[in-house]
Amino acid sequence: RDFDVVVVQVLQRWVAKSPPEAAAWVSTFHGGSAREAGIKVVADYWLPCEPSAALGWLDSLKDTLIRAEAARSMMGVILLQPEDIRSDWLENADPVILNDLEKQREEAIKEMGDNMHSFAH
Repeated sequence: RDFDVVVVQVLQRWVAKSPPEAAAWVSTFHGGSAREAGIKVVADYWLPCEPSAALGWLDSLKDTLIRAEAARSMMGVILLQPEDIRSDWLENADPVILNDLEKQREEAIKEMGDNMHSFAH
């Protein structure tokens, strides 16, 4: 738990300065809560700032587990946005990326909690 907190703190600072480098670092983590928390930090910051670059990172991920975790975190961020922002972020996204995101919709909703249902539909 302490390690996860430190990782999140480091990533919060790093992603604000260099989202691609922070994302590359977190994608090297072994599976578990630190990687999941780190990917969420990256998605929370990078997607609103540079949606096409963040989605490009998602597209570059070859490991299917990491890719699914990243898609789930990004879908959580996307679902919290008003419809016009969602559309803007996703208008030029590759169909494969859109499919990856959609596959994670239900899991993202579960992770976000019951209050997420009003945004998800």
